Amino acid sequence: MPPEKAMLSDLRTQAGLTQADVAKTLGISPSTLGRIEKGRKDIDDELLSRARRGV
Repeated sequence: MPPEKAMLSDLRTQAGLTQADVAKTLGISPSTLGRIEKGRKDIDDELLSRARRGV
């Protein structure tokens, strides 16, 4: 798993945010975020950029 995916989950957890909180901010479903965090779905550059700015 690329470090960005693991970091997204770690940062979210450290910030005390749920998948639903972050998914809403990113404009995706919580299930999509869960698949990204588990490495089952690729994260595109735009979404990764939004995650870096928003989390």
